[in-house]
Amino acid sequence: MEKHTSTVGLRRAAMLDLLEGRGECSLRDASAVLVQPLVAKLSDEDGGPEFLRVAAQLADRAVRQIDPGEPAGALVHDRSKSLERWGRLVEPMMPPGTAGAPLHRRFAAIRFTHLELGRRAHAAEASALFASHLTDLVTALLSAELSPETQRLLRARAGRSTRRSSR
Repeated sequence: MEKHTSTVGLRRAAMLDLLEGRGECSLRDASAVLVQPLVAKLSDEDGGPEFLRVAAQLADRAVRQIDPGEPAGALVHDRSKSLERWGRLVEPMMPPGTAGAPLHRRFAAIRFTHLELGRRAHAAEASALFASHLTDLVTALLSAELSPETQRLLRARAGRSTRRSSR
């Protein structure tokens, strides 16, 4: 995991440097920073597709908290801190209430990206269309407004938490 996540992190950090140097960034640009370094692993003959399949399995689990020391930790706690930088970049572009607890939309985007790439790794084929579409899907996931129903449920949940903590 470390071998591959370190190269992905370095690529992501380089893309972030370019975006930050440019001065302006769209949510799609930021989504590409998440997607493109991982897509590159599809054509990495030194175990890239295998890494993507294992990463998908690690990302596809019910546990909400991922400890940095466990194998899945490298998927969200990379040594280069590129995912933290990415999170700081995308958060202001996301709709209110979608970043952080309880929805963790950024983690959902990371998980979705790994799952889709894990599926694609079985074919070990990176096409420009696949990469562009995956970037579109991640952008849509990060930019989706909360529905009135979700907003109502969040308010109800917050009300229950407030009542429990005042007891």
